[in-house]
Amino acid sequence: MTISKLFKKTYGMSPKEYRKMYKT
Repeated sequence: MTISKLFKKTYGMSPKEYRKMYKT
């Protein structure tokens, strides 16, 4: 399992989406 898949399973979104959403 890749980091991205694990991340997506945990956060329900891809790292890119997460970064976009929570960018400060």
